[in-house]
Amino acid sequence: MRARATASVGAAMSAALFISGSQPEWQHHLDSYGRAIAELSASKRTLIGNADLLTLDDWLRNHWPTDARTAGLTSESLGRIAAWKLSRGKFRPLLNKIRAND
Repeated sequence: MRARATASVGAAMSAALFISGSQPEWQHHLDSYGRAIAELSASKRTLIGNADLLTLDDWLRNHWPTDARTAGLTSESLGRIAAWKLSRGKFRPLLNKIRAND
């Protein structure tokens, strides 16, 4: 029940941010993204070799878009995206199995 209540609060806060249209508020949240990912990364285990969430997030946001334009969606990049997804939130046991099936 607590997870549902937290999700509801998060959804309400997100809706308020979208409605506000306040550039300083948006900038504040954007600026806090790196710190939030670093804190989450410190609390999670590594999934691919020594790649932690911080490394995977940097790759996904800064390097993969360029790689995807030249090479498309490769099985290696799909595996890294799945690892990024797994490292951000709930453990989803089937996602690792799907990721392993090339």
